[in-house]
Amino acid sequence: RMMLESQNAYLAAERATAEDLAAIADALVGMAGGLSDEGRFLASDLQFHLLIARATHNSILYSLLETTRNYLQEWIKESLAEPSLAGPRAELSLAEHRQILAALERRDAEAARQAMAAHIRSSSGDLQRTSRRSGSD
Repeated sequence: RMMLESQNAYLAAERATAEDLAAIADALVGMAGGLSDEGRFLASDLQFHLLIARATHNSILYSLLETTRNYLQEWIKESLAEPSLAGPRAELSLAEHRQILAALERRDAEAARQAMAAHIRSSSGDLQRTSRRSGSD
């Protein structure tokens, strides 16, 4: 996931149209509005990532992410599932997504790649901590 999504962010920064960026920004608005509505937050988060893949204008990259949709949706849900992480993790995730969008809007491909990689690392770390706690029960 790290390689695919980081590359998607890089290419989207170079290739996204104004319409692509507006759609990605709308997904971010949905995430912000969903901080107290997990279903809306998760759907908007997933849409954000899929829209970045679409903004690469590379059908293969989009298809790769689309085929992992169920995995990605479950991954996002799990990263927010731990009660001690839910509120703070959602807010941190939103801030990370804002950084990704800002890099895309600046057309800074390397910053977009780095912001996406940082987001994936951050979310992965939360998932690993949650999994370790669940495994010890």
